Amino acid sequence: MFLQCESISQYQNDTNNISYIAGDSNLDVILHKNPMECKCDDIFIRSVEWIVNSGFVRDDELLPVCSLDNKEIVISKTASKKTKDYCHLIEVLRIALIVGIVSASILVICVIIVIILRRRLNKKNAMERFVKKIKVGDKLKNLIFLSFCNEDGDYVLENIFPRMKEEVSLALECDRNLVCCGEFDFKPGVSVCIEAMRCIEESAVIIFVVSKQFCEKSWCKMEVDTANAMRKPAILLMLEKVKLEEMTPYILKLFNRYTRASWVRDQNGGHPHPSWPVIIKSVLELGSSFNVENQTREEYLSEQYVADSYVNDVSISTHF
Repeated sequence: MFLQCESISQYQNDTNNISYIAGDSNLDVILHKNPMECKCDDIFIRSVEWIVNSGFVRDDELLPVCSLDNKEIVISKTASKKTKDYCHLIEVLRIALIVGIVSASILVICVIIVIILRRRLNKKNAMERFVKKIKVGDKLKNLIFLSFCNEDGDYVLENIFPRMKEEVSLALECDRNLVCCGEFDFKPGVSVCIEAMRCIEESAVIIFVVSKQFCEKSWCKMEVDTANAMRKPAILLMLEKVKLEEMTPYILKLFNRYTRASWVRDQNGGHPHPSWPVIIKSVLELGSSFNVENQTREEYLSEQYVADSYVNDVSISTHF
């Protein structure tokens, strides 16, 4: 449109003398009926300035207008300044919005980082208190209660139990035995049921050595149900493949809901998958979480005070 106006303007300038001599009036262009939108770009602003200075806009005609932020701005000598001021305001608001979004994002990220670091610190402190509690034997005397059936007893006591004791003692740097099983820890002359309940209660985590025979034995089912009733965290160590329909309801729940370990037989007596350090780390994390969830406020404050006083006494092997 403005290119055409340029041509008209040039034509008018060229014909001014002729029109004047012939008695004709000058050529006028009426712009006020053309809808225009104010834009924040250099081309439009130069166009506005051109309209003002072109000679087309006369004092006795309606001035052209453009729409600016749902308002009509008359294109006059102040239109260019108003448009520039408005565009500057829009740019300031845009920058402020970007800065606000970036600042809010940085703040949210910082808060998330602080929360993550705080949780890690709390988790680390809880782990240290838990390890100290286990090493001292206060309330929780055992880290692990190893549950297995009599049919698997010889193999477990020869290949799994001694290795587990050794790995736990090495990880926690503790000479005291922290792995409990009925073969060595049940008191003579006491009800087997009562002793099983005592050992499960005094242990932080229960590891079930699952086999077909284990799932069939009513005694093993009793230990499983007791651990479930006490809400003890448990890990399945699969000694062999067992069909789902052969598992007890709680074993099936653990099998479907949580990850599990398996025992791989070899010429050296076998080894767990994943490795011992991974299993023991999982045991410590489960036991620590269970300890935090079930301790009273008084116990927490007491443990925190003791842990802060003797924090240098607590050590966990770095081979985790």
